Amino acid sequence: MELHQNKLFSIIKSFSPLRASGFQDEAVELDWENPDVVLDIHTLSGNEYVCRFIKKDDKQFYAKQDNNEQVYLVSKYVADKFKKKFSDYQNVQ
Repeated sequence: MELHQNKLFSIIKSFSPLRASGFQDEAVELDWENPDVVLDIHTLSGNEYVCRFIKKDDKQFYAKQDNNEQVYLVSKYVADKFKKKFSDYQNVQ
């Protein structure tokens, strides 16, 4: 399977920087087991990082990294960058 390098580069650039627009300081009940978007990163050193996104409204998503209780707010634009499937990065033959 051949991957489209320009598409892969675009997702890598999305991480730099992956910034929150704020913090969700007030308690809110969210179903982190069924998020709208899951970003699952496996590093070459064997570490795994999982960030989950749940839609708040038309402009923002809640975001939370596994093993960290802090809930962040990120723009819809940022969350939408990660709504891709593996097949979206394949070269079309």
